[in-house]
Amino acid sequence: MLVDGGIQGLTKLVLPPVLLGLGSFGIVGASGGGYLAAFLASLFFMRRRLGFRFDARLVRTPLVEQVRFSAASYISTALALAPIMAIPLITLQQLGAAAVGYFYVAFQIASLLNTLSHQVGEAVFAEVSHEESRFAELLRRSVIIVAVVQLPASVAVAAASGFLLQIFGDSYATHARTLLVVLVVGALSTALNSLASYALKLARRLTHLVLSHILLAAATIGLAAMWASHGLVWIGWAWCIGNLAAGIYGMAAALTSLRSHPAPAPAEPLVSNQEGHRDRRRTHSP
Repeated sequence: MLVDGGIQGLTKLVLPPVLLGLGSFGIVGASGGGYLAAFLASLFFMRRRLGFRFDARLVRTPLVEQVRFSAASYISTALALAPIMAIPLITLQQLGAAAVGYFYVAFQIASLLNTLSHQVGEAVFAEVSHEESRFAELLRRSVIIVAVVQLPASVAVAAASGFLLQIFGDSYATHARTLLVVLVVGALSTALNSLASYALKLARRLTHLVLSHILLAAATIGLAAMWASHGLVWIGWAWCIGNLAAGIYGMAAALTSLRSHPAPAPAEPLVSNQEGHRDRRRTHSP
């Protein structure tokens, strides 16, 4: 939450005014600067809190062994990034450079809300990997947590949208306020898509994971290209609809898999008569 939502998001919002003199390179630099700040902060916390040390030796790891899982995760992530890269280009082509700036700021503010669903998804992924039998329980809990926290947060940001954009100038408050409200509402569909993606990974429905992100990319980019001429708000709706469609498809596929192949119940402790000690079976994540 601190690294991705706070450090990265705030850096992306602070850098554009500083890099205005660089033109379009300033926009790219602001985005890259956010990722760089998050990367450096991650290394700091990994070393400070986890005692992490780099090791360049080539050894077999579970990540290397799970090639199919890794490949599906990589492909789905690339597809998820495709709309984020394509929409600014579509906006630039059809609405001009100023509109790209309005969209960028509104999108970054709305993205701060999306951090919650990503972090909840990460937590569920870790917990279920440790204890698969609680998959259904933890998935329900994650949906409740996101709904309880993100709904009020979305209402608050939507209500304060004019004030937040006023920080960047009167023109942003004038041209991007409605767009920000739409993106904030769309944060709920983004949360659904995010949780669905984690659920599909845990259910090992990798084909559906990739298909859901193909749907996300196709719907978002296609609708944005068709609707961009009507204004920024329509581009915002394209983002919302694309995430909603992918989220519904992904969650339906995950729940179907969960009903068809329920997670195994935790094994009972076994008592060894020969050695007189208890040997517990352990469930390993994929």
